[in-house]
Amino acid sequence: MSVIRNSWTLPIAFALAVLLAGSVPGVRAAEETANTLSDEEIAAGWIQLFDGTTTFGWKVDAEEQAEAVAVADGALIVRGPAVVRTTTEFGPCTIRFACRYMGTGDALMALIRPETRPAALVTLDAVGPTEPETWDRYELTADMEGIDGQMETRDGGFLAAGVFQEKYLVAGPVRQAVGFRVGEGATLMLRDVELKPGAMTPIFNGKDLTGWTVLDGGESVYSVTDEGYLNVSNGRGDIQTEGQYDDFILQLDIFSNGEHLNSGIFFRALPGQFWSGYESQIRNEYEGDDRTNPVDYGTGAIYRRVAARKVVADDFEWFTKTLVAGGNHFAVWVNGYQVTDWYDDREPADNGRNGFKAAPGVISIQGHDPTTDLSFRNLRIAELPRDE
Repeated sequence: MSVIRNSWTLPIAFALAVLLAGSVPGVRAAEETANTLSDEEIAAGWIQLFDGTTTFGWKVDAEEQAEAVAVADGALIVRGPAVVRTTTEFGPCTIRFACRYMGTGDALMALIRPETRPAALVTLDAVGPTEPETWDRYELTADMEGIDGQMETRDGGFLAAGVFQEKYLVAGPVRQAVGFRVGEGATLMLRDVELKPGAMTPIFNGKDLTGWTVLDGGESVYSVTDEGYLNVSNGRGDIQTEGQYDDFILQLDIFSNGEHLNSGIFFRALPGQFWSGYESQIRNEYEGDDRTNPVDYGTGAIYRRVAARKVVADDFEWFTKTLVAGGNHFAVWVNGYQVTDWYDDREPADNGRNGFKAAPGVISIQGHDPTTDLSFRNLRIAELPRDE
């Protein structure tokens, strides 16, 4: 792991309550660009871990800590003592965030391994509070070599202010949640908390359908366009990867060539069977002008299980979907914005349509009906490391 710091002037099931607090003394309103991603960053695979408005996608280590976390002025406010972490676990990745620190206790950024102690801790500000109106920016990478104590600085002189705790360092691929531990007497303010998955491998070559199987008996036409897109059109159909995956991060770009078209990405699906397994919905339609009221669950939903909390994507525009499947937890981002955070607590079953399925399965793209006409590009996947 490497860390860059720069200053700019400017086993837990309890979910965080969304606490809409008033203005926090000493915290100025975030600029218009805070907690947003550019089109270029979205296309590159960056996602937001904090949406700037709610605690969606975060949880605390203990129920009594819930009131220690709030959102105000575009910042996630954590008052110690408390530990807050993402509900989603990631593999190799790059993480970046901006923070302000006040008080006398310690404040740490932690990469937290499943059901275990943190794998690595980084002291955010060991030498005292940040200067007024100052946000410190950090960037760190956990790669396929694991987490180590290497660190570098962009502006120099930071080694004394950032400390790795060596007893938590590990070798090899690491699977972790992103967390922050704030000690008693300290307050940590966070924004621009973003992550880019690493070690992604293409599963579509942009030339032909090598590595994919079109199921017999459907009406859909699956083809590769002159631009190198995988296109599905016409009626009911299914195309599946030859490889099978259980826990993974999948990213892909999608274009709906018609209004409110219906399709889906199936995963942990049964080879050779139409529309089996879990389905991540594709349908960019919502009621009236309310994007928080999706039609037919909405793009990014786990179909028939949980609706997307917001329809982010639009038809006739490329959008990027990020799907993370880890055990019985599933999370989906659309254009970098998290729309789904769901735990499957059903009884085990052989098909994710009927119950919880942990076993590997194929990934498939659905042809839904005669109006289907969607294009896909930049399909890539990273299998999540096992935590031994």
